[in-house]
Amino acid sequence: MPDQSAVLTLSSYMRHRSCDGLNPSPRSVFVLEKSQRDRLVLLDTPLAPLLRRYHTSDDVQRYSVLPSTRYLLCLPPGWTAQHCGTHADGNAAWQCIAEHFPALSRHLALAVAERPFTSGHWWELTPESVLPPNQPIITWHQHRTQVYFASITNGAVPATPWYQQSSPWLLGYLNSTPVQRWIQRTSAARNCAANLVIDELPVPQAVIEHGDLDAHASAAQALVMQRHQLVQGGLMTLMRNFAPLGASTSVALKSWYDLDFASLRKALVKAFKNDIPERLHPEWNDWLHEQHVQHVTLTHQINAHDSAINTVVADVSLLAKG
Repeated sequence: MPDQSAVLTLSSYMRHRSCDGLNPSPRSVFVLEKSQRDRLVLLDTPLAPLLRRYHTSDDVQRYSVLPSTRYLLCLPPGWTAQHCGTHADGNAAWQCIAEHFPALSRHLALAVAERPFTSGHWWELTPESVLPPNQPIITWHQHRTQVYFASITNGAVPATPWYQQSSPWLLGYLNSTPVQRWIQRTSAARNCAANLVIDELPVPQAVIEHGDLDAHASAAQALVMQRHQLVQGGLMTLMRNFAPLGASTSVALKSWYDLDFASLRKALVKAFKNDIPERLHPEWNDWLHEQHVQHVTLTHQINAHDSAINTVVADVSLLAKG
């Protein structure tokens, strides 16, 4: 039997408490859409590594995040002094930015009164806000009664809390049913948000050392990413074929894989004022059926690994009890 007394809290296992995500206003000059980012980098090329892909709470799913088209301007502390050769503050620093990075200064000038970062060089991050580039992290967000834990491995920045870690076994453990129930019970007992109890989540040593947990979680994570790609690929296929230039998708079409053929046609008409031509009905009906089969197959495979993870966690921890 595993030693049930060997239990760490999540924050002690990580050797630090969870970090807050960077969460400026959605209209902030620090949050850029891809077209804005591309324009800025074209004119001020050295900024490219400092415009990092940005994930909000809406992107966080179980095991992974959805693709994002947003970028966050992440100028680290001391960046202005480094590029201007001076520790000048106020107007002198601003003039230096305008001289060396004219496109950046024009962009920031759109909302020069907005100062969510430091009081001196307000366009720079504070030291405690800096997230190391290219470091894998785990982030999370509460969706209704469940907390989704996801891995981010491409140097992106989350608006949600995070740990610098991306071990598959840990993702599987955090997304398991016993852990989700512990979070629900504990946050309800304390009448607080789920985020406030996650640092104290018990992590038994037996879970850390369980090889099968890592294998099942790795498989589940890979399958979830395949399913995301299937969903996004199908949505792009529908938009390329039926959406007018510049149109955005609808909520219904984002879940196209749950629609039958008649419902898909209605969703296309509502979103794009465009229907599938009658002569192409058999072709698109077959396409939708094939996509459904792939989606259902992936979902069943994910559920099988989730079930195995739940069994492991329930067997080696006390979270399912009490």
